Amino acid sequence: MPFTICAFDHDEWDRHGLADFADFAEQVTECNVGEDTFSGFGEWFFVPDEPLPSGERVVYFGSWGNDNSPGASSYTFAEIFDSEADFQRRVKHWEQQPECVETESEDEDDDQDEDEPSDHLLAQQELEDFEQADEYFGHFGGEDF
Repeated sequence: MPFTICAFDHDEWDRHGLADFADFAEQVTECNVGEDTFSGFGEWFFVPDEPLPSGERVVYFGSWGNDNSPGASSYTFAEIFDSEADFQRRVKHWEQQPECVETESEDEDDDQDEDEPSDHLLAQQELEDFEQADEYFGHFGGEDF
């Protein structure tokens, strides 16, 4: 069964022999890229040709936006697979993601109040709030400190 590790959990990342973002940064594929009022946002993924030393396969992925750059440890993940079929399904999922997301034109967006945050920003803020709460209360990555 596949499982996901966040790069913020340095010990777990190292224990599984996962690569640093800097080691494959030039090889990532960006997808779901869009623009917002500040600069933009998107996701990235990387599928190494070789398995991990354990023989398991891995897909690295993450997101970037106004508040984080690609490779920021809180937004970088590795999904590890012991099943080749599960691995291939996940790779196919990532490869089918659109390069860019469609953004609404200003004409279509007239009914939305400019001071109101978009659904994407609200979802991202909610995720950040959960991560900060986990760090504050000493619980991150499924293990108590």
